[in-house]
Amino acid sequence: MDKIIRCITSDGAVMASAIDASDIVFKAQKIHGLSRSATAALGRLLCATSMMGAMLKQKDASINLRVSGDGELGPVIAVADSKGNVRGYVGNANCPTEYYNNGKINVSKAVGKNGVLNVMRDYGSGDPYIGQVELVSGEIAEDITNYFATSEQIPTVCALGVLINKEDGEVMLAGGLLIQLLPGAFEDTIEKLEKNLETLEPVTTMLAKGMSILDICKTALAGFEVEVLDEYSVKYVCTCSREKLERLFCTMSDDEIRAMPDENGRVVANCHFCNKKYIFNKEDLEKIIKEKNSKDNTSKDKKSKERMLLKAESLYLLETKMYYGDKLMWSACKDTNKSISSLFETMQQLTAQIAGDVDSINNSLKEITSIDGSEIDKNNQGLNKKLLDIL
Repeated sequence: MDKIIRCITSDGAVMASAIDASDIVFKAQKIHGLSRSATAALGRLLCATSMMGAMLKQKDASINLRVSGDGELGPVIAVADSKGNVRGYVGNANCPTEYYNNGKINVSKAVGKNGVLNVMRDYGSGDPYIGQVELVSGEIAEDITNYFATSEQIPTVCALGVLINKEDGEVMLAGGLLIQLLPGAFEDTIEKLEKNLETLEPVTTMLAKGMSILDICKTALAGFEVEVLDEYSVKYVCTCSREKLERLFCTMSDDEIRAMPDENGRVVANCHFCNKKYIFNKEDLEKIIKEKNSKDNTSKDKKSKERMLLKAESLYLLETKMYYGDKLMWSACKDTNKSISSLFETMQQLTAQIAGDVDSINNSLKEITSIDGSEIDKNNQGLNKKLLDIL
């Protein structure tokens, strides 16, 4: 069973990932019927993509690598999830194979040296991150190294390998190693790592010796104290399904769906990653159209109900405001009525008091006018008349 491991040095200066992807690449070769050069190219990219996918922190994240060169192989594509599970395909599965003088497959010739490497990280929400660099060799590993150095400014060493049986052309071993310097690495750390890499054997050679992926990481990081971050199984996994295709059809108009069948009245969809075929006849398409329109109507009804509920809620709020407005007005009127009643009582009391004062004055005037003024005039001639005039 294929596995991937991630390690870090105890000082946090260097991180290493290693993968044994022999079963993954073997399965990819069988699914696509790949030539030797196509197997080597896709196998290397599958190893690199799986290790890069395992670096993603978000659970639903994925990474897509696409190598587009000017060779006969055409595009080489691989996609991995955050657990390192991976899938991929090539443009020309029957690409002819050429060899170097040392007997190794000339992957650069198949891929082409002129082209680009595209890396897209989809984090499951928001816009994906997309990076692009020019190919430096078409050997895949060197292009991955250049991508990290150029696009992400991370000093990286990438080693990838696929060992193919020379007799029958089948995959025997496949794996990869990714080493990165982290921020804060000292010069002596870099020098020690460089010396280790100078004597490091190819990944498939180490796997052929029976070394585990942990052994490979420890060999690359000799002289460092190594801590294992995580280790888990990885597989070649395709996520295609009939349901996904049906959802895709539902994004089309009725006329577009009905125009899809061939002369035999069928729609045949072929998955690039696993070569699985999905066949839809006219009855299947009419059923999809019916379900699509039913969902559309349900959606419309739902939106209509939501609008009605919104209106009802608005009316309720308006009535509530009116109720409390009337209540406040009635309360104000009651308060005003109380004030008027209190004022009226005060005025009645004041009127009674004034009436009593007037009566007292009248009585006093009567007493004054009953006094004999002749006695006053004897001593003060005319004073009595003046007093009466004043009163």
